[in-house]
Amino acid sequence: MTGILPVAVPEPEALHPIPAAVSPAAAQAASIGGTACKKLGQIRKTSAGSFRCSAVGKQKTWRPLQTAATTTTTIALQCFQRGTCTVGDTGPGGGVIFYDAGSTQSWGRYLEVAPASWMSSQPDARNWWRSKLVTRPWGCINTNITTGTAIGTGRSNTIAISAACTESNAANLVKSLTINGLSDWFLPSLDELNLLVNRPGVFSTTSTNLYPDYEYWSSSQATEPGAFQVAWGCRIPPDICWQNPKVISTITNWGLGVIPIRAFS
Repeated sequence: MTGILPVAVPEPEALHPIPAAVSPAAAQAASIGGTACKKLGQIRKTSAGSFRCSAVGKQKTWRPLQTAATTTTTIALQCFQRGTCTVGDTGPGGGVIFYDAGSTQSWGRYLEVAPASWMSSQPDARNWWRSKLVTRPWGCINTNITTGTAIGTGRSNTIAISAACTESNAANLVKSLTINGLSDWFLPSLDELNLLVNRPGVFSTTSTNLYPDYEYWSSSQATEPGAFQVAWGCRIPPDICWQNPKVISTITNWGLGVIPIRAFS
């Protein structure tokens, strides 16, 4: 009797699930999960990784793909890049950090004094002598303006003076400045200006410091018509000299030195 012999028919590849875990060593074979390595360069992905159809001698074999290791390096921003600052660092405005509150306050954290080069086009402002200082009256005479003396009040003082006094003065000059792309400079309060006096490398009788000895305005008003200034060194001409910085109340229409500072965090 003639019978029909059973013929084994391969099942479609889709019916062969890829093993949950295929070790790279075991995967170096002609077949992975029923898929033969036929076309060189073909990529096969499994839960154990990816494999490429490669030639090993005369054989075509699946071999693990080698992936390059990646390394991530984090570079901390420097102070001038708006990173963490230390007193004495160059700040974002190109000046010197002269105060760090230790944490962010309502006004910011750091105080930066402007580079002395803002006074001229000289590339090195340290070559500038007292006769080339920028001087202005404080604000406007016979005008009472509510100002503070504490650290952190210089900016609001400057805004108040500028709003009350529209003529050319120290506050309006500093408020209008753009130095190294930044336009948030202000006239320091009395306490902020006093901090500058104690910052080595900012003031001294030597020409290697940023600013020469002189009399400089704070943005803090004393009893009208006066405002507080801080003086050290000698006046121009040197008829009066101070061995130590001295706080003086001076009539507001006198022309004294101007030093811009800024606050940021």
